[in-house]
Amino acid sequence: MFVVARTPAYERRHSRYTPHGLELTVQPRWVFDGLGGDTEAGQRARRIIREQLADYDDVPRHPDIGDYGDPDVHEWEQYVLPDSNDERFDEFPVSDWTA
Repeated sequence: MFVVARTPAYERRHSRYTPHGLELTVQPRWVFDGLGGDTEAGQRARRIIREQLADYDDVPRHPDIGDYGDPDVHEWEQYVLPDSNDERFDEFPVSDWTA
């Protein structure tokens, strides 16, 4: 699964903003089949999405955004992004939550 978190806390990263509280979008891995960074379809999809985000967000793409399937990319770093590109998480930001 790939998870994207949206919250009211985002002010500059509009694509991650929601006024309704915490929202999680959960996508199964099969959605990304054939869309690896090494495929033409994957490169085209990334280009379109990233161009639209550049127009929509008030902050450039976060440096932790990578390509699905890249062994050097840790997907959890993309689940909850800081609102600024000056910040990065060293570990999963909710790893110490308790039930």
